[in-house]
Amino acid sequence: MANISSPRLYLSQSRYIAGLVGMFALLSLGLVCLGALANFGLSWALLSDMWHDPYLSHVLVTTIKQALLSVFFASLIGSIGALAFHRRDRFRFRSWLLLVCFSAMIMPTTVAALGLLKLWGQSGLIAQTPFIHLIPDRLGLWSVILAHTFFNAPLVMRVCLTALDTMPLSQRRQAALLSLSPWHYFTVMDWPILRSVLPSVMGLVFLLCFTSFSLVLMLGGGPAVTTLEVSIYTSLRFDFDLPKAAFLSFLQLAICALLLRLFGQGKSSPTAFHRPHHQGVPRADARFPLIKLADGFIICAIIILNILPLALLVIQSDILAGLPLFAEMRLWRAFYHSITLAIGASLLALSVAFLLGFLAHECRLRGQKTLLSLIDVSHSLFLLVPALVLGTALFILLRQIIDVTAYGFWILLLGNGLLALPFCYRIIIPALLQHLTETDPLCEMLNLSGWHRFRQIILPSLRQEIGFALGLSAALSFGDLGIITLFGSQSFETLPYMLFHFLNRYGADEADLLAFLLLVTAIGLYLFFTKMVALWGRAIAR
Repeated sequence: MANISSPRLYLSQSRYIAGLVGMFALLSLGLVCLGALANFGLSWALLSDMWHDPYLSHVLVTTIKQALLSVFFASLIGSIGALAFHRRDRFRFRSWLLLVCFSAMIMPTTVAALGLLKLWGQSGLIAQTPFIHLIPDRLGLWSVILAHTFFNAPLVMRVCLTALDTMPLSQRRQAALLSLSPWHYFTVMDWPILRSVLPSVMGLVFLLCFTSFSLVLMLGGGPAVTTLEVSIYTSLRFDFDLPKAAFLSFLQLAICALLLRLFGQGKSSPTAFHRPHHQGVPRADARFPLIKLADGFIICAIIILNILPLALLVIQSDILAGLPLFAEMRLWRAFYHSITLAIGASLLALSVAFLLGFLAHECRLRGQKTLLSLIDVSHSLFLLVPALVLGTALFILLRQIIDVTAYGFWILLLGNGLLALPFCYRIIIPALLQHLTETDPLCEMLNLSGWHRFRQIILPSLRQEIGFALGLSAALSFGDLGIITLFGSQSFETLPYMLFHFLNRYGADEADLLAFLLLVTAIGLYLFFTKMVALWGRAIAR
């Protein structure tokens, strides 16, 4: 046994060391950022001043209020939408509707905000309908809640629908034989499944809404509706009050850590959607006329909530009027920055995720449980650090070392890569650990290691996971309006940063053009990576 295990450990020594270096680099960076925030933001004098500051209590109450209301509406709409789509598992265009609804995960927040304004805004489609005034103000608390519902209801629906699709076929047959009423079908069959997944996904949605920044910045409407992240941005960008920004960042970090502890998870990637395999056994409650009518109404409401804003963005936008913007070098510089940041951040996140995955595999083989715990901490650390808090920490940490404005591109690349790391790791790690366990003996026998093993063995087997991780990370980084708000300038802009300034200072024609360009490019990046990696892996496998 010793003669077999020794060569195996020797062949894996290089990736073991590389993984250790990556893990300790992540831990060191996280601890240094926390130290920088603590050094500036934790003092008795500042703590006393902020404790008696009524503005801080107003911000906390507003943040928690909008997060709770957003969780309620997103969970309600998402769960009943999942039930409706689960009952109607054979109607036409179902898969296309689900695909469009689930695309909110990669939707740039600036684009979604503009689409929502075209539907629900003061001059939007709903406001122009006679006798309908659902949202009297263009900006405000309910606009933020509506935007959060737009983004998070599809996430709740995806998780609940995937859970419902796991219902055993035998249970559906028994329900059909017993002719259960719709209420009994829900209480006996559906509710136990929903109850098992709703608490965790509600915790996730609360965390996402609590740390929301760009939507509140664009739709909040000023000091009346603000959050901790917007207060951090204001303190750092306009007031240049570093102690206050650091204190608010540390406060938000502490609350996020408490939320992660309570709910037991962070911003995990959404579960994959699988079509149900029960077409031969329809649900017993799907034949009732009242249920059919309710399901139709729910599906139409989902379409209005998720699809109509995007359709209006394309239909009502006067894109041709904004075409002169293509003649400006400012647009092409911003486009170049956005594309390179998206590709660089996704590759960085995927590379570090693989390093940590290889290290986790080695630690499992060697029985090193302490290192396994450190690996979980190293990538989970960036789950509880919101984008603006990370940007604030990097700004405070680096401002005395380098010119943060001159190196804004590289700081943003690092920040976006770190924020995408948890998504990549959670997508890659389950399949990677199983694959390495199964193929290690074969690779030792063939003396395959390093790039040759990755190209010939790992890539063909994990092409779907790699493509999804790269596409999701690239789309999220491309549409991000977080860290760039701290480091952006006239010489360094991205498309979301440029769109934000057009919405606040200029006419709507350029904003419509930029929003359309953002939407098309984000979807194109996602599809490009998912399809390209799949085709590459399939070609190698042949």
